[in-house]
Amino acid sequence: MGQHISHDDKHDKLKERFHELKDNEQGISRFLFIKLLGLPLPNESTFIGLMDTIAEKWLKKHEGTIGELGDGAFLSWDDFSKLIHDVEMQTPAEFMFALFQDENECITEENVVVMFNLARLHALTLHGDSDVVHAAIEDGSTASSLGHGIFSHKAKINLDTFVTWTSKNTPRVFSSVYAWISSHVQSADDVEHAKSFIDVSLLKEKDSDEAKLDLNTTWLVSCSLPILFSTSHTWSLLYNSNNDGLSATRFLQSTNKYGGPTLISLWFSDGEHYICAVDEKFPDTTKEFGGYNSCIVRVGPKFLTYHGIKVYVNLRDRHHETGLGFGEAPGSKESALLWLSSSLDEAVSGIVHNTAGARTPLTLHAIEVWGCGNNDEVIKMKERQKRDLLAASQRQMAQRPTSDQWHDSADRELLKLAGALKVDDEARVSTRKEDM
Repeated sequence: MGQHISHDDKHDKLKERFHELKDNEQGISRFLFIKLLGLPLPNESTFIGLMDTIAEKWLKKHEGTIGELGDGAFLSWDDFSKLIHDVEMQTPAEFMFALFQDENECITEENVVVMFNLARLHALTLHGDSDVVHAAIEDGSTASSLGHGIFSHKAKINLDTFVTWTSKNTPRVFSSVYAWISSHVQSADDVEHAKSFIDVSLLKEKDSDEAKLDLNTTWLVSCSLPILFSTSHTWSLLYNSNNDGLSATRFLQSTNKYGGPTLISLWFSDGEHYICAVDEKFPDTTKEFGGYNSCIVRVGPKFLTYHGIKVYVNLRDRHHETGLGFGEAPGSKESALLWLSSSLDEAVSGIVHNTAGARTPLTLHAIEVWGCGNNDEVIKMKERQKRDLLAASQRQMAQRPTSDQWHDSADRELLKLAGALKVDDEARVSTRKEDM
């Protein structure tokens, strides 16, 4: 069990941290406080000043209680403790909203995109320092998708709308940056604590070159899916249509042979990108399946999460509806929220316009299947695939007749009578000189 820290102990540790940070007898300078929350972003990044924005807005918000903090101002102990208390009294979403709200306690889409970019940059920066991370940092499309998702033809939204939407669609999107703000100010040993709230490490950098699912999307989806899909701390690429070809057979091999939860990432025409999270093993039946953790995430162009979905898969049995369906009633093209043909190249979506009965045809460009179980599941899947290949090879060998069996077989006689055998034992001509 975790050790309980008393209020007095917490107060003493915070005061100790204050004296550790003091760079003047008066307290902590405004300059140092802003620098404290900075991130080591690449110097060429267009987002390099965003973390400064949080510190400045945080101080600005409290000018009424701690006084104005110009460039030469200092935070006293009372000022410092008030700022920390402010963080602890709010959820991550409430804290971020309060920093960017206007005088009417509302927020614009532009500021929401800035907030999401702050959270995204923070997660990626903690992930590491590499060319892959630097390239991801400069791509702000995921933050824009979040902004489009939360605003539906509205100029501004209030706190209740913001908190309700984030808790439903991407509940952990601010967890990392919030942990950084609260813990970094209170303790120098904070990086691992903040990292515990992000899951961009789920997608290994070595997979990034061959996979379409990038770091930005991995971060966003891991903030949005149920925790079940992040418990292994590794996502393994099981099927990639760009490398393996768009094949229903190979898709089924990657899902039916894997024993853990999976993510099916689908890229369609018109910029539509969905990730279908399935919390159960794919069965060898045509029955609907999927537990309460299964969901669909519409990554772009407008971010939304659909919870409580079921899955239907039948790509072979012509006695039942053939196709791949997701939704509350996934068993047919007409009722599924997302339906793919048995060849997987065409789809129909009820998500694009998000209105009852609306169905939008889409063309599939790429599909990836990611395993979210532990590494043992991948090993077991590969062992099952090897066993299946060996069994198939043995069956094929068992069905192949020997030369003596073939020579005396009825099948050969029938082919011979039909003239299908151009050369048989009686009509062979030797080309060896000694036989001439």
